[in-house]
Amino acid sequence: MITIPAGNAATRATTVALPTRLSLAAAAIRDVCLVAQQAQDACPAGSQVGTVTAQTPLLPVPLSGPVYVAERPGELLPGLRLALGGPVQLRLDGRLGFAKTGLVSTFEGIPDVPLSRLELTFAGGGPLQVKGDPCTGGLMRATGSLTGHNGVDATAPARVKVRSCPLLGRARVSRAGALRLDLRKGRDTRALNRVRVTLPRGATRVRATADGRRLARRRVRVTGRTVTLRLAGAKAVTLRAHVPRGAAHTLRVRATRNNGRTATVRLRAARLR
Repeated sequence: MITIPAGNAATRATTVALPTRLSLAAAAIRDVCLVAQQAQDACPAGSQVGTVTAQTPLLPVPLSGPVYVAERPGELLPGLRLALGGPVQLRLDGRLGFAKTGLVSTFEGIPDVPLSRLELTFAGGGPLQVKGDPCTGGLMRATGSLTGHNGVDATAPARVKVRSCPLLGRARVSRAGALRLDLRKGRDTRALNRVRVTLPRGATRVRATADGRRLARRRVRVTGRTVTLRLAGAKAVTLRAHVPRGAAHTLRVRATRNNGRTATVRLRAARLR
């Protein structure tokens, strides 16, 4: 996402160095929007790699639309096509190239229209692919180089956020029956508002912490085998309990994020020696 402060010149050209883990799959050579399809605004679904949203102070609502991998006449590599729609239609076509850091996307000849915000969202799969699991490992970063219609250059580094990362959970139980569950919200996802855990039968001495602070009793509700934790936007939760010998060590966890979405995970507690 690129945000341009009010009063700055409109952008004439931009070059974005994409994260090193983002690559162009071999299938992209055939899964592209052909020139004839671009002229008719009929790009196939297989060529879409994401969406774009742009805000301008000239319009009351933002422009939005799909992002396609598109054919470029006379060039070996395809480019990106931004098909913005709304009160007005705007099509932006850019090149894709390679640098030492990876893929580079370049857009030139952008109309002299002030944009206060531009957000690109890339979907998983398709012609543009992420190497490895984007929810783990190092953070992905991109760098945008902007040139205004006044000729001034500016650089805008940004961290690439990953949507829909799963809950991260780990459970362990000692030989003495001490059970510990560690749960994290997942990279770039909303904080946790409530967590419900189904414990093994006979679990006792339940206590919990959220982001390193112990939860008050009124926020920990135990009903039979079910423990409900009422949180206030926690990133990490730790639940401790004591389980009897011979009890099954499978935990069912259901978490509700601050945006109302839920996630469920089933964990098998590892035995500590």
